[in-house]
Amino acid sequence: MRYSPTRWVMVIALAAAGVLAGANAAHAQKKLGIFGSGDIKYSSYRDTAGRFEIEQPSKDWNLMPAGGSLIAVFAHKDLTATLNVDLSPLTEALSESEIMINAKIEVETLKEQNPNAKDFTSELFDSRAGKGALIKYSRVGSKGAEKVMRYLVGVERNLYRLDGIVQIAAAAKLEPVLMHMIQSFKAPAGPPATKN
Repeated sequence: MRYSPTRWVMVIALAAAGVLAGANAAHAQKKLGIFGSGDIKYSSYRDTAGRFEIEQPSKDWNLMPAGGSLIAVFAHKDLTATLNVDLSPLTEALSESEIMINAKIEVETLKEQNPNAKDFTSELFDSRAGKGALIKYSRVGSKGAEKVMRYLVGVERNLYRLDGIVQIAAAAKLEPVLMHMIQSFKAPAGPPATKN
């Protein structure tokens, strides 16, 4: 059976749409250079203790002081978006079957902490650190309406929480950047780069 060239074009277009709509959409869109953060240059940041590494925009973003369980805070220069990296110890490593159970517990905790938050969703999500859960919701912060993306991933006996927070007015521009940063997260960090 032979298919016409038009039918092949349609099949290829549908396959491409499927890739862009999948769980790795932000990464696929960046790689293909469309939508989101395709024109933004990223540099690799490696935690000095070797706990994690992440890609951060080369321009307009700064590393801010962190403390307590927060081990890193990245902020856009106008403070309309931030990415917080939190680290908590686990008594034992999370199994893959516990990821979404942990996400449900996390959503309930977030609802208690933010009674006015709404539009909660959660899904399995892969980063370079492995399979985790991505929770999205909206809330009203100190500077107005915000979108929040919380990525939870267990690595060995550590639970990492990455909170991407963006003001609604800047979401179209900066949410894809936050998603790229979350997807690039890797724990533990690889070996330090050598200088030649």
